[in-house]
Amino acid sequence: ELRRSKLHFHGHLFDPSISYRLTLATNTRTLAYSSESNVFIENAFIQKRFDNGMFFRLGQYKGPYLREEIVPSAYQLAVERSMVNHAFTYAWTQGLELGWDVAPFHLRAMYNDGPRQLNVGAYRTRMRSILARAELVLAGEHADFDTLTNKDADEFGLMLGAGFQWYMLKNSEREWVYANAEAERSLGFTVDLSMFDKGWTAFTYFVLGNGRNGALDLDQDTIGSWGWIGQGGVIVAENVQLYGRYEL
Repeated sequence: ELRRSKLHFHGHLFDPSISYRLTLATNTRTLAYSSESNVFIENAFIQKRFDNGMFFRLGQYKGPYLREEIVPSAYQLAVERSMVNHAFTYAWTQGLELGWDVAPFHLRAMYNDGPRQLNVGAYRTRMRSILARAELVLAGEHADFDTLTNKDADEFGLMLGAGFQWYMLKNSEREWVYANAEAERSLGFTVDLSMFDKGWTAFTYFVLGNGRNGALDLDQDTIGSWGWIGQGGVIVAENVQLYGRYEL
């Protein structure tokens, strides 16, 4: 059995500055937010990039929030993403994004339909949400941070990141499970630090969410939740890397 199988289509339309990506995926077991094994779409977006580093993106893709989620599953350090990521991730969502890439700064802001909206039809949208993320590359190149393993690194790299999230349900009588709370609205942020050098890599981040509770059977009006991750890896031989993670 294959834990994950993915088929990627990507390229450009008419002009290299207008690109697209479509990813079909299968899962042998159920997703955390799905009731059965299935074939589904992950990425489905078009993007227009300008000469000044600005770009627009429209469609379904991973929201620009947690770095651990943004890094693809094929480039994770550990076997699977953390429980902290599972609680606070937006995963795939749908919307419109404005980005700006001018080294050493990389900025993204997205209007979307909330966390974990994988393959949800636009007519079924139940919430509105805003995400924003900023990254500052202090050493190395931005492309060096596409992975958390950095097996082939030959010089020091350091990047500082931060993100912001907010959502509100359109129907105040419903709640949405996010950041360990059934919240009709949520506000949160994250900060992360990534570094590597020849033979080792390290990554840490903190994330906080505050959800406004609308359910009468819960005592608290707002529920705060936070998490912290620290992980690192050391290359001990070619194609052999030892790693460790601690999460709170």
